[in-house]
Amino acid sequence: MLAAVKAKNGARRQNGAKILVLVVARADFRHDDPHDDSIKGFNRTVTDYEVLLQDTYGAENVTLRGAGYETFPGLEPRSKGMAKYLQRLDFSGDKFLYQYEFAMLIRSISREKYDQIHIVGHGDPDVGLLFFGGRDLRGDIYAAVGFDEAKAKRAGLNKSENWPMNPGCKIALMACGSAAGDFAGFLTNPDYDIAKVVGDVYTIYGDFLCEGKDVTFGPEEIPEEERPRIGRITLSWYHDKQYRCISALGERLGIQEASAKPR
Repeated sequence: MLAAVKAKNGARRQNGAKILVLVVARADFRHDDPHDDSIKGFNRTVTDYEVLLQDTYGAENVTLRGAGYETFPGLEPRSKGMAKYLQRLDFSGDKFLYQYEFAMLIRSISREKYDQIHIVGHGDPDVGLLFFGGRDLRGDIYAAVGFDEAKAKRAGLNKSENWPMNPGCKIALMACGSAAGDFAGFLTNPDYDIAKVVGDVYTIYGDFLCEGKDVTFGPEEIPEEERPRIGRITLSWYHDKQYRCISALGERLGIQEASAKPR
């Protein structure tokens, strides 16, 4: 049943790309209930987006790092110094990253090479993609700031060799209003030689949302909302219920699917 719904409404498999997902934030700024279901709120958007990429390129070709993940899972430390280093790069219990943690993460995996880098998090229409820590934008629960170019340069992120990119790598800033702020301009600055052309960086002017579908099972005479939930799928890039920011990115990446999927 779940496989049939996924085949009808989910993404089609593509070939030939290695994908890196860097999660800067995976929780709702305005909601910090420790008893909340982990798939609710913004975390569900992040999870659905991760699944969309895995369904499209194969889970074996998608590497997930940042908030909610270890950077080097399963790697045994050979010294106390290495153990401390790995501990600093273990973000599996975190919901947000500071910018210095983000820079440390990128530099630690710079020898790996990817065809696409998806940087995922919250955003603000005035300052773009947000990092945790600093000026309070959402009240007194969490504080967040936009990308700081001076901090990035001090961390060496203006040098292309410190980014885990294959030639022609495309970067997607998946956050609300990620077209604002300084991050996109930093990535496309010709003095830094990170992204070769402006078209290699995808940004969003409106909201970042990725739509999935809870799959239920039961007799037709029982209302769908009362049937048992047997799983969840992410809708395909061009599904008629998928968000425009996702379908626009799919077009930019050359995702091959029908223009619309059945409801």
